[in-house]
Amino acid sequence: MSLICLVTAMTAEAKPLVQALHLQRLPQSGLSAWMGDGVCLLQTGMGAQRAGARLESMLAAHPNIDAFINVGVAGGNRELGDVVIGSSVQDQLSERRWYPHLPSATVTDGVDHCEVITVASPCDHYHAHCVYDMEAAAIANVASRHTDLSRSQTVKVISDNPEHPMDDFSVKNVTAWMCNTLPTVEALIDWL
Repeated sequence: MSLICLVTAMTAEAKPLVQALHLQRLPQSGLSAWMGDGVCLLQTGMGAQRAGARLESMLAAHPNIDAFINVGVAGGNRELGDVVIGSSVQDQLSERRWYPHLPSATVTDGVDHCEVITVASPCDHYHAHCVYDMEAAAIANVASRHTDLSRSQTVKVISDNPEHPMDDFSVKNVTAWMCNTLPTVEALIDWL
């Protein structure tokens, strides 16, 4: 049976997905992972290097994973709690880009699309047409080696913006913001 793997960085990002999708903890050494009906979730920890390495470990343990949804927080010039889908993912350091095949707007109920730029450390500059995270490029890189880009999606919720920069960031808010991603994530799971 094929699996869709949700990939988050932080516990606060994973928790609402685990609860909403009724996932059960996997007793695997070295991985924070959960499993449900056709869906698994991997919590990687923060940073691109860690995310890529842990996703490779997850794939070694579960080679039947054939689709990926990276879900998490990002900074952007949008309202806190807004949800976006990555129309492209760029590694800021290497400038390498991945372009997923996006579902139609009817699948995701018109959720806005924008570029996701992966940075090495939190940034405080925000541009209108992109959002910034710390893991998406590593996840897109690993996913692109294991499946077609139509089977790899990125969903981000805005956690910081010019009015509320990283200095104001609170993990307590992440769980509430992640709940905003649930309709989009569930729609993408059905689509995949």
